[in-house]
Amino acid sequence: MPGKNKKQPPTHQTSPQLPTPAPTTPLESPQHKPRWDRSDTISVIALVFSFASAVFAGFAWNESVTANNLTKISQDRGSGKVQALFDIVSDNLGKPATPSRFIRKKDGYEENVFRVESVDELMAWSPRVRIKNTGSEPIDVIKVDVTHLECEKYGVGVKQIFPLPRYFYDSTNYELTSFGKLMPGQLADIVFTPLVLSLMTRHDWKDFPDKDRKSTCRVEVLCRLVGSQSYDQMPRDKLRLVEFHWRPAGFEQNAKYVKECLEIKPHVVISDDKSSAAKPSK
Repeated sequence: MPGKNKKQPPTHQTSPQLPTPAPTTPLESPQHKPRWDRSDTISVIALVFSFASAVFAGFAWNESVTANNLTKISQDRGSGKVQALFDIVSDNLGKPATPSRFIRKKDGYEENVFRVESVDELMAWSPRVRIKNTGSEPIDVIKVDVTHLECEKYGVGVKQIFPLPRYFYDSTNYELTSFGKLMPGQLADIVFTPLVLSLMTRHDWKDFPDKDRKSTCRVEVLCRLVGSQSYDQMPRDKLRLVEFHWRPAGFEQNAKYVKECLEIKPHVVISDDKSSAAKPSK
């Protein structure tokens, strides 16, 4: 029958193929291993020296820029282009900051005045001002200047005889340098009691020693920046005036203590916050 005797085509069996190994390059062959020779060492050393030279050059450039900036700052300070900025933020020189226990009746009058009657009371009052560095530069020297503008004798029996019972413009000052630096934003309490006492002792106590004096003093603060050679003044409308009354007889009774107090130097107390600054006497 057709189809029964149809012969199938012969099949051929093939043997399994093994993977052909990849050809090796000369660098990978055992006969051509890479070697570290002198030229490679010299190249690495040259690279290290180049990097070090670049680092040192960067440091030198940075030092040069810093030195130039410092020189410019010093020149600006010396020329006055950059000045110390500061302000008096408080004091105990007038009402209501003056100690209330020293408010007394004015001799021969009904009004009350602020009067100190001895050197002990003057030291207890401890006149001071508090300044704040409102600029961006540190301050390393503070100078306080106190001027006795007027001293008037008054009371029952005081006569207008020579020398006149008034005199004007006697001043004293002190330079403060031992406080370190007053940095921007910091506060400084400046106590200048010895300067006030010094001006009081220059007055003629023998002329009506038992009568009261009325003194008017002007207080000025000057500051000097780090590296500057001159002082910067505060605005003239910021100067402080202090008016107080006193009686020579109370000071003469303790002349030894007066002398000791005159040897005390004005001083500065630095603080970062008003709450931690030295507080006025009460």
